[in-house]
Amino acid sequence: MKKFILLVSAWLGFATTATVHAQVESTPYAFTSTITASGEEGLRLPARLGMQYWDNVVLYDDPEGFVLTDDTKMLKAVWSGFANSNARMSIWYSAEWKVQGESGEETKTFSTGNQGREEWPTINWASIWTVTDSYDLSTYGDAASENSISWILAQDPQAKITITKITVNNFCYMEPDVALYDLESLEVAGQIVETLPAQPNGADYYGGTFTVVNNGNQPFGIATFEIPQQYRGGYVRLDISEGAEYNWGLNLNFDQGGAHYNYYGHHVKQIGNSYYYEIPDEATTMNPQMWKEEADNGTTPWTVKVDGFYLTNGFDDSSVYTDEFFPLEADEMKLNYFGDGNAFDDATKQLTLVEGGAAGWSLNTDFSVYDYAVVVLNEPAHDDFSFRFFDENNYWSAATENSAVGNGNLYASYKLDELQKKVNEELIDFNESQVYIACFWAAGWGQGKTTHSLSHVFLTNVLPDWKNPDVRTTTADNYGTVCFEYPAVVSGAYIYTVEGKDAEGTTLYLKPYNGVLAAGVPYIYRSINDEGVNFYQMESEEAKNEAPVTRNGLVGCLNATVSEGGYALHTDNVWYKIDQAVTFTNRAYLDLDAVPVLADEEAAAANVNRMVLGDWETTGIDEVKASPAQVDDEAVYNLSGIRMDADNLPKGIYIRGGKKFIVK
Repeated sequence: MKKFILLVSAWLGFATTATVHAQVESTPYAFTSTITASGEEGLRLPARLGMQYWDNVVLYDDPEGFVLTDDTKMLKAVWSGFANSNARMSIWYSAEWKVQGESGEETKTFSTGNQGREEWPTINWASIWTVTDSYDLSTYGDAASENSISWILAQDPQAKITITKITVNNFCYMEPDVALYDLESLEVAGQIVETLPAQPNGADYYGGTFTVVNNGNQPFGIATFEIPQQYRGGYVRLDISEGAEYNWGLNLNFDQGGAHYNYYGHHVKQIGNSYYYEIPDEATTMNPQMWKEEADNGTTPWTVKVDGFYLTNGFDDSSVYTDEFFPLEADEMKLNYFGDGNAFDDATKQLTLVEGGAAGWSLNTDFSVYDYAVVVLNEPAHDDFSFRFFDENNYWSAATENSAVGNGNLYASYKLDELQKKVNEELIDFNESQVYIACFWAAGWGQGKTTHSLSHVFLTNVLPDWKNPDVRTTTADNYGTVCFEYPAVVSGAYIYTVEGKDAEGTTLYLKPYNGVLAAGVPYIYRSINDEGVNFYQMESEEAKNEAPVTRNGLVGCLNATVSEGGYALHTDNVWYKIDQAVTFTNRAYLDLDAVPVLADEEAAAANVNRMVLGDWETTGIDEVKASPAQVDDEAVYNLSGIRMDADNLPKGIYIRGGKKFIVK
């Protein structure tokens, strides 16, 4: 997202494009063997690692090694998650260097052998990597520590140092919890690393790519582990993003009351790329393995990409509602399928197209698990604005009456199984291919450039309830809070979630959110115009959440009464202390103590917006600081910011003209 600063009395937060997740409890489990049937060893990147106590994972291992030079000295990585700031690194190396002895120049040698040399927390490599994503191996160790790389180079800058092995050490011996590390990419000695060596040394792998030959050849095993009580009677969830077509299965070996038996399970449910298998109520341990049927006599290898293995007590809706294929960011879009000069503004989500211009996304995914593609706009688009599908050689499209998203509409849905392509004059179903181009197209001949305001573009199996929106009368540039028991989309507003606060508690760090609104998750919205804001819920029992959550201090409420201890956002864009009973319905309030503190450098790295709040401790319900231009003297609001009928007020506390009054 483009960085911009907002100095207003409201707040924002989290990721720009995200998949909605059901509020179910899940625990990830790891692959302990990554030796494929074809003999390939290691874990392909990107990967998730889990380490406990003094576990470690090998990033590089080669008996021949590489010589440390200016071209090879930088170890580079991209971590999307790094959970343990006490982690450090060990390096195995040999060295030869020259020193001036009593009888002339002498050659010295040193080798770490099988022990390695560990970098101590005084030079904390984890902190360095989380900031710079790189590490200079020539600075390894302390120059005062004999035989460290720094010490050797201080004796002889021309020393020959050969690196043979590099490991990450969790070094968390006081913590029983598993620390998770998400490694996206790695570069060692100037070379891109695609596969880590198969030496986890206690570390667990949470995903990878495996080649299956036939039944009996196990591409990976999952270590026998205990099934916690909360998952007995629940499900095993296997996430497979590529290759899961047919003649494969998951062999679930359960131990049930001391009796060990094999269970060749067939999944009981598929949601997107997630496959669910039942766990017996009495099962105490399990050791699953994947296999492939010998339908082709074991002669054709078959590759499967496994993204995760979980125990769960419910179904995850991450593939029921998703916009992961349609990120609303200029860097993630192809803006010039047709026509030069198309543009997308990340901050306003406005797409500008030249005459006949088309812009959108290149996709490589299986649409067959979804029923609809949905487009939601923040304002009606140009009449000739449509959403179309293409492939490399053929034109794809819905029927003409279903392709337009203009003509005054704020939304459009496309039934995927009705989409067809024409090949040699024969119509072929849309779902028979997994490679697509999805793009917006503006014919607009003679109209020049046109601008269209997007809100959501996503895939779903359940449509929003277009006929029954939750309507908020919030006017342009004013803010409100929202929380629903079902996933939802919005038209006429920008959505935000909180990222943190400064040390003084007077500024909130905020980040735009472009995804489908998750069930039970609280958000802040800002109205775009004076016509109000429409929220459309997607009512599905699989995604329903009756227990709203708190995210970084914003407390979701479906229907809850709060007496004191938080702050309510009023229509004048001021947060007021709650000192009387306030009922929040499909809204949220702020628990300032639960908002995490972000250092300035953390806020800068998170690319957040800012909100200046003033003195939290003195801004109470009796101290209203509203701008006269924002207050209708005749309008009456409750403490949740809902406009009330001034002639029919029930008992409670209200605000009119910037002042509090009580109806008894």
